[in-house]
Amino acid sequence: MSILFAAVIVVFFLALACIAFVWNFYLIFKPLKQARWRLSHAPVRVSFLLTFAAIVLVWSTLKGNFIAGVINALFPPIVLISVRYEVLFLKFVSGPVAAAGCAALIVFALLVAARGVIRRLSLGIAASLFLVIFLTLVEKKSREIMIAQALEIGATTLERHSFLWSLRNTPREFQLDVHAITQVNGDRYIWSYREQKFVKIPPTIWAEMTNSAEVIRLPAPTRTNE
Repeated sequence: MSILFAAVIVVFFLALACIAFVWNFYLIFKPLKQARWRLSHAPVRVSFLLTFAAIVLVWSTLKGNFIAGVINALFPPIVLISVRYEVLFLKFVSGPVAAAGCAALIVFALLVAARGVIRRLSLGIAASLFLVIFLTLVEKKSREIMIAQALEIGATTLERHSFLWSLRNTPREFQLDVHAITQVNGDRYIWSYREQKFVKIPPTIWAEMTNSAEVIRLPAPTRTNE
């Protein structure tokens, strides 16, 4: 079984290598050569494909994996089958993705109808806009929800990592760092993006924060006179 599995893996990567060669040679290299290496004289799709590769590289770098980004940039569609942990964030990021996606699509539709350099840069501009809006909205949502949930369980302090940190650093094997942590009456709670709430952990489980974590002081719970 191990030999068969190894053979399947080898065939899989050979197939990807062949596809990557066809992708880069026939869709990018050959049209550029025919245009005498002038991008402005090459078909617009070449600019879009190069922009697609750059987007994959930037996204992989933001996630802390530059080498994988370089490899994925050789055949950008491969990034679609490498999505694993991002699925855990799917429910949480659906709103920011929709808002950023709508804004980016509108800008892309306006710019792609133009001519010249603007049209060739339309995908890159739209992707950059999407990234800025998405990261801004998702960080704001992450912080607000964590604070609200911490107040609900009666916490007075909260330590949290940014959403981008979570995207870059989880999951890791034998990982001790967590998204966020708080303490109530001696009990520790860590943040779960899957459940979108703080989850109580037993004393035997070790959890810690890095120096980049933000410490948030929360207002003390109000007491009502009976």
